[in-house]
Amino acid sequence: MLFLLYIPLSFFLAVLQSIIPDLLFFGGLGFEISLVLLVYLGLNLDPVRGGLLSITLGFLVDDMSGAPTGLYMFLYVLLFGLTVLTARIFQSGKPVFIMACTLACALFESVLIIAFYAYIPGIRIGHLMHSMFVPQAVLLAVSAPIFFKCFRWLEGKAHAWDT
Repeated sequence: MLFLLYIPLSFFLAVLQSIIPDLLFFGGLGFEISLVLLVYLGLNLDPVRGGLLSITLGFLVDDMSGAPTGLYMFLYVLLFGLTVLTARIFQSGKPVFIMACTLACALFESVLIIAFYAYIPGIRIGHLMHSMFVPQAVLLAVSAPIFFKCFRWLEGKAHAWDT
């Protein structure tokens, strides 16, 4: 039952992250809450269920962001796999570890997006790394422990409702 909670939560976060930049930052700085959920899933769920949810989450972000089809699906599955491997090696739920893991995932995602768009003629976004991607990753990493507490609270409510 708890697994099914993440599907509407993924949809809600994909919609919310497409609205937040316009409301708070006037479209200048994105805020990928879905990436925090992806890291949370990688640290707390088994690989099969989390993998299915990462595909779903990537598909929803692809649809909401207008990115080329499958870009975020591929990135989110890759980042989920790396997060699962990291969780098996370090096994920590401390805020500093959560922040470091989220920061690493956000920066790695940014580098892969820049590398992807480098192969499309006429699109150059490499200059955005310092002005947009790094501040976005830092903001996401700093706020990740707060979102983790919210996700755990939702899990607790869903588990209490389920019993």
